[in-house]
Amino acid sequence: YMEIYNEKLRDLLTTVNRDEELKVRENKQLGVHVSGLTRESVSSEFEIISEIDKGTRNRTTAATLYNAESSRSHAVFEITVQSKYIDPITKADMQSTSRLALIDLAGSERSAKLGSTGVAFKEGNNINKSLTVLGRCIR
Repeated sequence: YMEIYNEKLRDLLTTVNRDEELKVRENKQLGVHVSGLTRESVSSEFEIISEIDKGTRNRTTAATLYNAESSRSHAVFEITVQSKYIDPITKADMQSTSRLALIDLAGSERSAKLGSTGVAFKEGNNINKSLTVLGRCIR
């Protein structure tokens, strides 16, 4: 579970080196991934919700004119599901793997409307910048 805050990646599930900036990498086995990101093994829906809650508590938030607690970052929670089974025809041990990414995007910022200055102004500019880049990627 990670956040993108002021154009930097941060691990939301760790309690050590929280300010260590993570890097996006690519290799043949893992594909595109974030190196150094905390990975947890879970075996139930309850454990997944618990990890989401833990990371959400670590997200960067601040008050705005419209919200007492507004997220100041984008967040990505990725779930890898492995299913093991026996093929009914061949009786061979089989495994399938799927990845699901849950993404929470911060809303676009209108600094004049929100009265943003200083750090909040910089955060808003970075939120808008990354939303613009994402919009270009989706087209």
